[in-house]
Amino acid sequence: MADLTKEEVSKLLQDEKLMDEVIDSVLQDPDVMKTLAEDIADELSDVLENNPSFRKKLLVAAAKNPEFKRKLLETIADKMQ
Repeated sequence: MADLTKEEVSKLLQDEKLMDEVIDSVLQDPDVMKTLAEDIADELSDVLENNPSFRKKLLVAAAKNPEFKRKLLETIADKMQ
């Protein structure tokens, strides 16, 4: 089987049914999900450094989240030990 070019893959992903099947497959594979999460986190890290508006909006939203507050307090307590 020949390797596909990026252009060919892009054309394939224009098929909504195929795209949904690819997404379903990705969501079912923990290793792929972990890699995807790491890739997104890396990109967001860059955005946080370079986009003060996004950083502020994210921090305001996080401050309203009880789970984030709990993790933040745990992290602070760990660092104080």
